[in-house]
Amino acid sequence: MGNKILKLEDVRRGDIAIAGGKGANLGELIGQGFPVPPGFVVPAQACEEFFQHIELSREIERLKDLSPERYGQYCSSIREIIEKADLPSDLAESIMAAHGELVQKRGAEIVCAVRSSGTAEDLGEASFAGQHETYYYVRADRLLQMVKHCWASLWSTEAVSYRTTQGIDHSSVFMAVVVQEMIQSKISGVTFTANPVTGDRDQIVTESSWGMGAVIVDGRAVRSCVLPVSSVEGKNVLTIEGLAKDGQLHPIQKAFIKHDALQCGFCTPGMILNAYSLLLRNPEPSKSDIIWGMENNLCRCASHLRIIRAVQSAAEEMKGAMQR
Repeated sequence: MGNKILKLEDVRRGDIAIAGGKGANLGELIGQGFPVPPGFVVPAQACEEFFQHIELSREIERLKDLSPERYGQYCSSIREIIEKADLPSDLAESIMAAHGELVQKRGAEIVCAVRSSGTAEDLGEASFAGQHETYYYVRADRLLQMVKHCWASLWSTEAVSYRTTQGIDHSSVFMAVVVQEMIQSKISGVTFTANPVTGDRDQIVTESSWGMGAVIVDGRAVRSCVLPVSSVEGKNVLTIEGLAKDGQLHPIQKAFIKHDALQCGFCTPGMILNAYSLLLRNPEPSKSDIIWGMENNLCRCASHLRIIRAVQSAAEEMKGAMQR
């Protein structure tokens, strides 16, 4: 069984086939000096060999003959097969040993985020945004089950439908799993280098909320703030007090995190500049978005996404689909 667990800091952008899109992007962020919570990757090969072990290929092959209307019931049966099967003992031991190293490094018990990282997600042409599962506040006794839940989310009705639409072969896609120590976020957000609605690259858009970023993803509680690029470019944001400077992160000025200021919309110009300063350190700043969380007044990176195609083109496609 391909049970070699990878340290997140040992993964890079070119390792999508091993660590999936999310794992590869996070590893690249670490390599560029971004502040990413510690973690490890259960490689996609482990998923592939597990699927072989439980002889899932026969079930997957049958999907090709089904109409989309029948995906729901059939995908549910595939997920059930995965979730009920036992992990091989050597893989289970390797995962728990890697988790033990995180605990030892922290010097205390931790809770983790267990994050799906598909080999076809977070790419330039396909994102699978929100279609693969992530589990929060996972303790050691639930870790192995959550890894299987992530693998099973490859077979959600939405993910299967999306792969069909994108022309991606179901049998070619596997799931790495990223396990990270949880960010205890007081505030979470995502900063876009282009307006995600209009495609305007002259605007930086930050969406943020109190607490974890899950409420942003599902739209329950989002506040948006738009900042013209002209108000950031030309300023040396990397040397503004309280932001990233000399390759290190420093606490944001208290003026930027006052409760009364945050009540006006959660994200302040200081926070936007903080997130954008991280983007400027990225080798492809014009194509990237940063998902971030504020922990102890420090900005921590939770993910890094590439804008899918041209945002404007995607918006036009969506508008055209609605008119049809």
